[in-house]
Amino acid sequence: MIRSSHACLQSLIITLIGIIALSSCKPKTESTVHITDLTQVTAVIEALPDLPYEDRISCDAWENYAPYPENQLWFEEETIRLNFHCMYDSKGDKLLPIKKMRSFWIPELIINADLRLWNNPQMNLPIGNTTPALPPMLRYRRTLSEGRYDDHGTYEHIDDDLFYFLNKGKEKNNYSKEVINKYAIDDDHILNVFIMEVHPDSVASKTYNQHNAGIALGTSIKISGFYEEDPKWWEYAAMFNHEVGHIFGLPHAWTKYDGCDDTPPNPNCFSPGPPPCEVVSNNLMDYNYDQRAITPCQLGRWHRTIHDLKSKKRKLIEERWCHYKPNDPIIINEDMHWVGNKDLNRDIRVKSGATLRLSCRISMAAHSSLIVEEGGHLILDGVRLHNDCGDLWGGIKVIDQSIGKAISHRGINSIEDTVDIQS
Repeated sequence: MIRSSHACLQSLIITLIGIIALSSCKPKTESTVHITDLTQVTAVIEALPDLPYEDRISCDAWENYAPYPENQLWFEEETIRLNFHCMYDSKGDKLLPIKKMRSFWIPELIINADLRLWNNPQMNLPIGNTTPALPPMLRYRRTLSEGRYDDHGTYEHIDDDLFYFLNKGKEKNNYSKEVINKYAIDDDHILNVFIMEVHPDSVASKTYNQHNAGIALGTSIKISGFYEEDPKWWEYAAMFNHEVGHIFGLPHAWTKYDGCDDTPPNPNCFSPGPPPCEVVSNNLMDYNYDQRAITPCQLGRWHRTIHDLKSKKRKLIEERWCHYKPNDPIIINEDMHWVGNKDLNRDIRVKSGATLRLSCRISMAAHSSLIVEEGGHLILDGVRLHNDCGDLWGGIKVIDQSIGKAISHRGINSIEDTVDIQS
């Protein structure tokens, strides 16, 4: 990294070959300087020593992905794509008719599941806790597949062998992916939800205890329990959100091994009762009658999966970061250090007197730029700046009044490693 100790160099620090010009104490005329040539920039960066700093945090730490208030500047809502598969036997008398499922029941399920996510309540446990109830910044959207515009992302399948879901007994098939392998559509980028009947033989048994059940398998979910004539969507929304939590890496929360210190171990009581069930957990990833609360750690782990380029679950998210919002820049007017992977669709503008230090990975939308105003300070410290949509982003622009003319720019696809830019 290059630092300036001379007052005359405080407008801009980095030389070179017409990539970024070094400021001097000459009369100022406003212009814009652009980093343009990735090969030259990379060559220079590799010659610079790394910037040591004391507050480095792992790019994998969940704290860097939780939607805390201080992260709201760059945090945006993420939408999970869904489609639905209604499984019938040849009688077709267990689930609602497909027309009603498409037009009413499934839309209401999505609405209720959305509301449960957004109305994230305070945790019941531990008693007297002050665990923050953060906005989850998550929602669902039923998604149409290419060439299937008349089915509203909801499909009907009649299959006397694969219509049912059973998680107990000798014929249990909860872990089987056979129905998924046969009927899933676009499960590489859409979360497939299979709504299945309870097997009639089980229902006919006097010892069968009918209950809602679900399981997450890869990028698909199987849920069952539909047997009454008009099942209540709100009774399935909590279970649905629970299974989606599993899809994005959240384990059950009642043990001490779920990886989160803010989800206390508990006896996993479904509803209030005698000790030890006087106070029942309301956490989404426990088994309980409420299942709504999501802790900061759980949300951080969920969003960390979304921003992990190697995760298959990331592909289930709508790529809002590919759609540039030119009129809504992120304004940096105080010192900040961003740690953690981010996917942005807006310009970043560093104001005079502010310092922005970037670490980990940041995807910038096509045409978006990282702009440093005169008197601002940008530190790219162990960061990868790139576009994850197959395009070029607009590059780094330094607004400098000491350069007589602007250097044309072509945009860049990726910058990696360490560099310090001041304007």
